[in-house]
Amino acid sequence: TMLTVTNFIKGIQSQRGFALVTAILACVILMALAILVMNMSTNDLRVSGRNVGEKTALHAAESGVQVMLRNFDYVNRGAITLPTDTQVDPSSDPSAYFTITDPALPITSYSMSGFSMAGGQKMVRYVYPLESEGRSTTHDTRVILEFGVANGPNPGDTDYR
Repeated sequence: TMLTVTNFIKGIQSQRGFALVTAILACVILMALAILVMNMSTNDLRVSGRNVGEKTALHAAESGVQVMLRNFDYVNRGAITLPTDTQVDPSSDPSAYFTITDPALPITSYSMSGFSMAGGQKMVRYVYPLESEGRSTTHDTRVILEFGVANGPNPGDTDYR
C-alpha cells in the first residue's frame, strides 16, 4: 500500500482514542503517587508528634519521682500531701503534668545482717511501692513509672517508731 494523504489522515484518526486513554492512565498513576507521598508524610508527622509527647510525659513522670524523693516522710506517710495533676513547668511547657500515688504500706521487708545497734536486734529495710504518672495534654500521651522508696536499716522490733 502506497502512502497517500488520505491514508495518512485515516491512520491519525484511528489513533485519537489511544492518546486519550494514555493521557488518562498517566494522570491516574501520578495521582496515586501523590496520594502515597502525602499518606507517608502524614504518618511520619503523627509518629514524630507521638514521640515528642511520650518524651514530655516521661520528663513529667521523672519530675514526680524527684518530688516524691525530696518530700517522702517514712514515719508520717499520711502527713504529706502528694501532688496530683501538677504542672512540671508552666513557663516552658504548660502541657506536662504529673501525679503521684499514695504510698502503701511497705510491700517488702529485707532482713539485713550485720546492722545490730542495740545488741541482737533484727534490722530491716522497708520498700514503699509508688507510681508517678506523667502526661502530655498536647499530644495525649501518658507514661507511668513504678518505683520504690526504701528506708533503713531500722530496728525490726516493736519498740522502734
